[in-house]
Amino acid sequence: MIHSNECAKNARKIQFLFTDRKVIVRNESFGIKTLNCPIGTPTIELSPNIMKKMERELLAIKEELKNAKELLSKNLEEMEEWKSIVKLEQENRIDQLRQEIAKMEQYQNEQQQNIVDLQKTVAALKEIEQIPQNRWDPSACHEDLTLSPDRLIVEHNGEISGYCSVFAERKMPKKDSGIFYYEMEMLRQEGHVRIGLGAKPMPMQRMDDWIAFHEGTYAYQSDGVFMGHDDGLRLVSATSSAAAWIWQLAKSFTRSMDI
Repeated sequence: MIHSNECAKNARKIQFLFTDRKVIVRNESFGIKTLNCPIGTPTIELSPNIMKKMERELLAIKEELKNAKELLSKNLEEMEEWKSIVKLEQENRIDQLRQEIAKMEQYQNEQQQNIVDLQKTVAALKEIEQIPQNRWDPSACHEDLTLSPDRLIVEHNGEISGYCSVFAERKMPKKDSGIFYYEMEMLRQEGHVRIGLGAKPMPMQRMDDWIAFHEGTYAYQSDGVFMGHDDGLRLVSATSSAAAWIWQLAKSFTRSMDI
């Protein structure tokens, strides 16, 4: 047993080493001493001040460990929370990417449909280009009318003012033609012009022989009047109902006339 009063003054600087029933004491003041210990576990008695100090240090260490443990637990909780936040953000980002991909696929499908529609339109236009363009027939043209070299323009250049006619080169088909369409443009006009349907060239010497006045002929006059002669002369204003009326006359005309 070692009594602490031998080294109370230098308690902070004393070091003890237990080995083989001996105690080696090292102190800056009196150097190193070796003391014999009785059989059993070596014991050291310290002063109350040193004990209190050691208890305080032990409590401080325990408090520090407790704080470290609490800090570690808090850090672990924060890490778990951050992991949850990151996971949620990743899931939201994945959902956002999926929505963007779905929109891109929808846009791609729409563009693909637009491409298909455009291809159909181009094919239809090519088909239209292959349809022969109708022209004026020089063999069925009045002598007072002059045709352009491409036979697309007709001009009245006669000295005597009067009505005269010219026929188109191609006749209106009687069946399997779908919608038959023709279009004309007035480049210059002096007097009345009638554009319509007729079975043969009109003599144009009398009013009764003008197109639309002659039986079985129908025409649109340049002053905005539809004219037709079925059971008798009819004059109808150029309205939507009149267009339907002249369309019925045209169908009747194609059924009854060999054109």
